[in-house]
Amino acid sequence: MTLPRFFETLRHPHRDRALVEWAATRPGRVGVWVVAVALLALRDPERAATIGPILAFALALPARRNLALSVGGGVTLWLFAIEQQARHLTPFAAAASAVAPGAAALVLVLLYACFRAAVAFDRLPRPVRRWPQAWLHAILWVTLGAAWVLPARPASPVPALFRLTVACLPFLVWRCGYLLLSGGHGTAAGTSFVDHVL
Repeated sequence: MTLPRFFETLRHPHRDRALVEWAATRPGRVGVWVVAVALLALRDPERAATIGPILAFALALPARRNLALSVGGGVTLWLFAIEQQARHLTPFAAAASAVAPGAAALVLVLLYACFRAAVAFDRLPRPVRRWPQAWLHAILWVTLGAAWVLPARPASPVPALFRLTVACLPFLVWRCGYLLLSGGHGTAAGTSFVDHVL
């Protein structure tokens, strides 16, 4: 391997056919797991310990990859919610335990609403059909602004539930954007919500 090709492989490993073929073998999957867990452990050892087994399951049983990745996404969302909960919810510890599952449920409801909008794209108001991405991002920025102006130490956990739900949305807005694009192209109609959740 020449030096320029070596550096190109380092910059874009997914373009190296031999490396991709090796990653599909059993030793390659073990190598991918070791590298992924090591990189994650450098930043967050607790999360690496949680996600490492789920990633091992996904790599060991490719036929069950959707299930493993769904569980992994749920675990990551849960850990993020717990982090935010610890940061913002100390004043009312008694009610704090309901905020993380409540935020996860609200996020699923919002994703379902976006899915329904994509499936029924032709029935949406004309301005929304014309600029779906602009409307989606406008809703995101309005909710972020509302979360920003809420009192820092509210008397009830409801503002914290709203704030935590909104904190999860920037990580999902790209998926909602693709959903609306597929709705505009007419390809969302033949899909189910479970397909998109997975």
